[in-house]
Amino acid sequence: MLGSGQNSQHAQILFLAQGGSLREGACDFHQRVLLVISELKQRVMMPTAGQLSDRQHLTFDVLAAQKGHKSVTGHYLRALLTRYQQRGFSLPPVAGSLVYSVAHCCMNQLPDDDQLLRSHQGKTAFEALFQQFAFSCQQHGVDSAYLIAANQEIVVQQADNADISEQGDTIRLSLARDSRQKVQCYWSEHHRPSRIYFLFTESAVQGNSAYAARLQKHMDVLREMAGRLAINPQQQALTLRFYQALSYPV
Repeated sequence: MLGSGQNSQHAQILFLAQGGSLREGACDFHQRVLLVISELKQRVMMPTAGQLSDRQHLTFDVLAAQKGHKSVTGHYLRALLTRYQQRGFSLPPVAGSLVYSVAHCCMNQLPDDDQLLRSHQGKTAFEALFQQFAFSCQQHGVDSAYLIAANQEIVVQQADNADISEQGDTIRLSLARDSRQKVQCYWSEHHRPSRIYFLFTESAVQGNSAYAARLQKHMDVLREMAGRLAINPQQQALTLRFYQALSYPV
């Protein structure tokens, strides 16, 4: 939102979908958004091309089974490109895709008698936690992940160069398309961190059947870390969001 007398070089338009059949209707919604954008470009005579980003996610508690809830299968997960093609809609060849998952816990939700926090303080405790996180990722075959301690929300994007930086109320994580996969950590030096993020950004999924296997590995690591942090699965949730995104110029 701009104040009086202010000019903007960019404009963002947010389209939201709701209802009980979001995944089934995603392709139709995407095409209707394209029609709106096309009409807007004609009406306001946009001189330059914009960028359309389609971002979807699934959210669930990785500790749900330990609470006695029935588990769900992930073998119906498919890449956005495949889902749209099967609906008869082909995306441009330049469309880029991004897949990642992220979970977080708040520092004040961790038990006071947690051995890790009791034996270490501040960044030292985070570094000790990272060593355990990196080991768990290695044990479960996770190639690329981040452990981030910060107050801000995490924004993930693709870029030419890998980078992580603080920008106001966000931590911006740029993922290079051709970067080597590894497990990394980031500690916010500008604020006293109140959250621990577990973010998984493995290399591109090969085939639709790999999504369920990918999620299972992430969940295995998170359950192990929940145990190390003494998170009580009966009283607390560790929510994982699995993101699928694509973008291309319009």
